[in-house]
Amino acid sequence: MPLSMLANPAPTLTSDFMEKEEAEDDYNEYDGIDLKIVDTTMFIASTVSLMALSALEATNQTLPIPWLMVAGFFLHAYAARLAYAAGSLSRAYSGVVLSLFYITWIAFLLNNNFSFSLRPVSIGLLCLFTVVIILSPTFTRVWMPFSLFMEVCFVALVLTTFGVCPRWMVLVTSLLAALVSMYAAGAELINTLVGSHVVPVGRPAIKPADEGQSDVPPPCPLFTSRRSSALRRVARLLDNGSVVGVPTDTVYALGASCKHPASIKRIYMVKVRQTQTKFPHSSKRLGLGDSIGIVGTKDSICIRVPDSSVLAYLVSVSGPIAITSANPSGGEDSTHHDMVINSLGEKLDGVVCDGTSNELVASTVVNCLKIDEGIITYFRIGCTPQEIVDGHFEAAKAEVASKSSVHNMQEKLA
Repeated sequence: MPLSMLANPAPTLTSDFMEKEEAEDDYNEYDGIDLKIVDTTMFIASTVSLMALSALEATNQTLPIPWLMVAGFFLHAYAARLAYAAGSLSRAYSGVVLSLFYITWIAFLLNNNFSFSLRPVSIGLLCLFTVVIILSPTFTRVWMPFSLFMEVCFVALVLTTFGVCPRWMVLVTSLLAALVSMYAAGAELINTLVGSHVVPVGRPAIKPADEGQSDVPPPCPLFTSRRSSALRRVARLLDNGSVVGVPTDTVYALGASCKHPASIKRIYMVKVRQTQTKFPHSSKRLGLGDSIGIVGTKDSICIRVPDSSVLAYLVSVSGPIAITSANPSGGEDSTHHDMVINSLGEKLDGVVCDGTSNELVASTVVNCLKIDEGIITYFRIGCTPQEIVDGHFEAAKAEVASKSSVHNMQEKLA
């Protein structure tokens, strides 16, 4: 069993929150974290741009127009891009329509002579945003009042281009929409920062078709890899002797803290694999403590310095972590967190969800027992080709030989 560790693990962090409650808060949250960021960005953009629009109507000055351009057009367009990257085409559509709404307002404000040509554009945008009202029940519930107030703002734009809009209408509708947007932006921002639903935004009234299975509880707590609060909870699980599925720089792995030998033994039970016989290692300088006899083999311990921010963070908080591939013994390597959940979830205390693994094959493992003799062998050839490792090894040997020659020559001259 390989051992993943960093040279100087940091002290264990503590928290006043209850572990069980925090873990339950993260059920299936890994799928929604990008959407929280999208909604936060969208509502911040709407708050700033709507306040700028109301200021324009109140003062009849053009100073807030740059705010409309930056927040109304560019930030909504950026939120649409984030939504598309997160896989929410409906939110991406909403962001595009909102960005077009504000660029149309800007065009009208810069030159009222455009009003005639902007009439069909404003009517088209009103129709397009009506679709957003239909889609809003599939978002968080705060979207529903926001979209209704924004629909009135679109109506105000249409009336403005026709020259029949009461002056108070734009001011009042933009302020009302801004208040809802401000609440939603603050709520999403606070909930994202603290990693919990502190301020209510409401669950979707209608679940999208691709979320039809979300009512089925996962077999174990799920933690997003994109929030430090979630990773701190995972670290506390490890500190308490739990076994969790974690992403690595290659495939997913099962991890247990080396501070708890019993949890390392449990990994073998999870994988349905025979437990290693106990043996003492010659070196105890690895921070393994009482786990020294059940990590690795009688001849060696494989030590990984992970090129993975998630695993490196967990190791820095919890200390050395014993890991092995997250699959039943002899089974296929897990390249996505869903594979870990489906195959082993019922036996685990949690899974860190990080999507598809960076590498689709396992890491290369080198046997360095005879490295002082200039010999290395391979336990496994994985994502790093053997010729690359051999090249690095030969370069290292040449450097050592060069330094040795210089040292010998200096001794002779002395």
